[in-house]
Amino acid sequence: MARQKVLLFVDNTTFSERAAEFTVKLLKANPDLEATLLFAGHHRDFVPEGPGVGWISQEEFSRLVEDQAKAAFQKVLAVFRAAGIGVQTVVDYRDPVKAVMQLVKEGNYSLVVLGGKGTTDRLNYVLHSDVYRLTHLLDIPVVVVK
Repeated sequence: MARQKVLLFVDNTTFSERAAEFTVKLLKANPDLEATLLFAGHHRDFVPEGPGVGWISQEEFSRLVEDQAKAAFQKVLAVFRAAGIGVQTVVDYRDPVKAVMQLVKEGNYSLVVLGGKGTTDRLNYVLHSDVYRLTHLLDIPVVVVK
């Protein structure tokens, strides 16, 4: 029988660190589980804004995403290393929801863990939140850690 897998969606926030701490506890309580960290982001999340900013090359875009992923993974991997737990990392350049859904489908994951940022504007949360979209689109359990 294949090992059960947990997918932890990571961004560069303290919410991801909290989600990592939860995932470590889950892995310690269930030694047969394995975890993968996913950093994903659409170009809208990484392209700099401001006067004079125009098109960037694919190479520049890839470098921006890789730099953001490295920063996000650094904080979260520290949580796993402190617990003595190894994990895989994946970087995806697509919309985070599409990336999570595709990886869950291809990787046969049984649980997704992610940090919930919360919001002060409920309508914005309902219409735009990746957390909201994932909880409604995935057919597997989703744990939102605040």
